[in-house]
Amino acid sequence: MALEVIVEPLLMGVGRVLGWIFIEIVFEILIRGLGFIVCRPFKKVHIEDGICAIMGLITLIIIVVIAYLLFFS
Repeated sequence: MALEVIVEPLLMGVGRVLGWIFIEIVFEILIRGLGFIVCRPFKKVHIEDGICAIMGLITLIIIVVIAYLLFFS
């Protein structure tokens, strides 16, 4: 009984931190980073984060669809 009171919040905290790290890595590096790479040749001064995220998501979807079509054709 006492062990559950100690371990449950600890595991919830660890899970929350690992989830935050995973989401941060996926969003920051894969989606926004890819969007920044795609947007960089077109606008050299300042690129907004929202535009980078949208372009990164669109580019990632296109890459996944092309990989799927190439793999199953």
